Amino acid sequence: MWFKYHFVRALPTDARELELLAQELGVSLFETAAGGAGITATNTYEVQKRIMEALRYRRESWTWLFAFIAALASFASALAAWIAAGHSN
Repeated sequence: MWFKYHFVRALPTDARELELLAQELGVSLFETAAGGAGITATNTYEVQKRIMEALRYRRESWTWLFAFIAALASFASALAAWIAAGHSN
């Protein structure tokens, strides 16, 4: 379900949906309770902030893979050019 919110969709505002998404992403809900006058609720702003940080981390954790693939492609291209130059004589 988290992949729906990875790039495009807005985060849910319903506290229960936020809690489910946070649980799926492994986000801590510690100290997110808000309330007053005997009413306990969830601080949705704090939960959304934590979810956005978790999604950002997941997005950014893949950038090393793209850099590695680009380096391999560059190496393969240089190797092919070196081999082609060696065989052209």
